[in-house]
Amino acid sequence: MKSFIVKVGVLTALSVSLFSGKAAAETTWETKCSKYGQLKQNENPSFQHTNCLLTNAALNADIPPEVVKGIAMKESDWRQFVDGKPYVSVDGGVGIMQVTDKDPSYDQQRLATDIAYNIEVGVSILNNKYSNSSLPKIKGANRHHIENWYFPIMAYNGIKPVNSPVFKDDGLPNLDAYQEQVFRKIEEQSYLTDTELVRPDFSVSDFNYDKDSSDNIVFVTKEYTVTKKLHESNYFFKSGNPVAVTEDGAKLRVGPGTVELKKLPLNTPLIVTGTFAYDNSETSKNQFVWVPVRTIDNSVKGYISSAYIVRLDKSVDSKPPVVTGVKNNYYHNKSVTIRFNEGTAKLNGTAIKSGRMINNDGNYSLVVIDLVGNKTIVKFTIDKKKPATPYVKNVTTKTTSVFGHAEKGTTVYILKGNTVVGKSIVNSSGKFSVKIKAMPKNTTLNIYVADKAGNKSRFATIKVK
Repeated sequence: MKSFIVKVGVLTALSVSLFSGKAAAETTWETKCSKYGQLKQNENPSFQHTNCLLTNAALNADIPPEVVKGIAMKESDWRQFVDGKPYVSVDGGVGIMQVTDKDPSYDQQRLATDIAYNIEVGVSILNNKYSNSSLPKIKGANRHHIENWYFPIMAYNGIKPVNSPVFKDDGLPNLDAYQEQVFRKIEEQSYLTDTELVRPDFSVSDFNYDKDSSDNIVFVTKEYTVTKKLHESNYFFKSGNPVAVTEDGAKLRVGPGTVELKKLPLNTPLIVTGTFAYDNSETSKNQFVWVPVRTIDNSVKGYISSAYIVRLDKSVDSKPPVVTGVKNNYYHNKSVTIRFNEGTAKLNGTAIKSGRMINNDGNYSLVVIDLVGNKTIVKFTIDKKKPATPYVKNVTTKTTSVFGHAEKGTTVYILKGNTVVGKSIVNSSGKFSVKIKAMPKNTTLNIYVADKAGNKSRFATIKVK
């Protein structure tokens, strides 16, 4: 690491609070990795022990562990020692985080011999870069969005022309820039290459520098707007959080890195059930962690790689819950069974489960809301009561409009034999008028009404006079 913009006063104050003694470190994040045993002098810990140390140091500083792991891999391939000696590079970088800062508050010997101390110092330096107001940020992003660490990662190595995101001559991307190399490490090893981190659309005018100078870059653009979805670290999920599978055929396993339980389709919704775990094999080279999850219906539980999940929200799932068995309608002479594929439901304000049978007359409002707030509303009526038999005034051979009264809102049907010869709607006053052709004397007419649910009244039978 080559750091060129360290504010010594600020960093020193931060350092003193974090590194006043080894005991302080050992009583916090470092002890969370004690299951892997004691750290040994001049010997690198197992891969998963190192994974645990990097992860917990990052979380302790509220930094995405993917970022810290990517930097450590770029700097040292996760090595504190080489051939039984502290790893010191040709440019003076020390240990796993390749610390070169000579802040007097740092214990230089411990930087070389104590991997946990080295990690914590490196993390504090990175944290200081994030707080530097001269570095650009992404609009709307926060500390948990990996892309918002693009420029702090750059500053960890140095904001020199060699790390400009674009070449000054032609504006092409500088793929060899330090931060670009770290981003690729994150994509390849924390996301297993199935994810591409978002880069802003950089232009030459965003950066002011002399490419042949050793002076720092001056950032002209201080905030970038991106249209693609940013990537939130998968280490901040809490029990109960909904997540979605990002890889078709992703494996749900019995335990962290153990046997396969089943393959999950793309976008399968899951619920996080606890704290992530590291690979069961200490020699495993997996940088990701294993997240305990269950299916929505609670039928299957297991562990899935953090590389294959993303927080479930409306940007991932915008489809409203599917409701079957009932729709916006009137129902008569039958019960309805409400079923929904996900989420929680309330019927007239009372929570119900999928499969609930409704058979009582009444007006109902069903609201189903899924895990991310997508909503389906169904309003329906169950009406099994038959309307009263309509009253019909006399009909003569000269009648062309039949008058009477019946239940308001129902439909009046006039039949000659099995043929409907007229129909109309009963008005809000309960009266109706149905146009018909004049009928011969003694013709028998049957009149009934049907409500919106389809319930039919008894016939009123009259003869034409």
